[in-house]
Order: sequence, then C-alpha cells, then structure tokens
Amino acid sequence: MNIRIVGAAAALLIAASCQPQKSENEEVMMEETEMSTPASISIEKFTDSPAYANSSLKLTKPSNLTIAAPGEVDFAFEVGDYELGAQTDKNGVAAQLANSGNGQHIHFIMDNDPYSAHYEPEFKRKYPKELIT
Repeated sequence: MNIRIVGAAAALLIAASCQPQKSENEEVMMEETEMSTPASISIEKFTDSPAYANSSLKLTKPSNLTIAAPGEVDFAFEVGDYELGAQTDKNGVAAQLANSGNGQHIHFIMDNDPYSAHYEPEFKRKYPKELIT
C-alpha cells in the first residue's frame, strides 16, 4: 500500500514538474462551452422485478432483542412467501441486475456492522463483548 502512495506522489511530482512555466505577463486563455440541450433526469418505475407483496420476515430467535453474554448467538426467522436459496427470475431489464449465485437471501445487519447474507432461516453469529447491549 505504501508503494502505491509513494508511486502516486512521485507521478504527481513528475507531472507537475513537466508543466511549462508561464511568465508573469502571459495570459491564460479560457474556453467557454455551451450546453446545446439541458440535461434531464427521469424516474421510472421498475416493473420487471418479481413482486413479493405478501412476503414476511419475523425474528423468532432470540426471543428478545437483548444479547446477555458474548459468544455465539442463534438466530432464526420465520419466512413467508419468499423462498430462500431460489434464483430470482430475470426478464426484461431485470436480466441486467446482479443475482446471487446462491439465490435469494436475508441481508442481516446488527449494530451497524456490514450485512451478512443468509440463505437459510436459521444461523449463528459470534459477537464480542463490546457489541452486547
């Protein structure tokens, strides 16, 4: 990593030193550019993704939201109208979207940690003492 930083700094120094020097009296010409057409932004509803209007996710384990001791914690979810591990059908625009090789999954986030993907409704996570609330 230090090599990249040093290399980038050296490249910047070389690039800066290769620039021609301007005298005090020399004028710098600036070019004005006009936009021929204004930029536009549109929002469109994404309709190619499958709808899971009746899907549900309920935490069943642990029974409360307080973790009493550091170590491994068992988590379990009740999943309704959503098949973990199944591949999402991709058609139309959805064919360009990323699809996990292991299929549909739960993104589990706790205490602002990065998410972990879970393809089964039950799993274990280890938490150090400083994360216990």
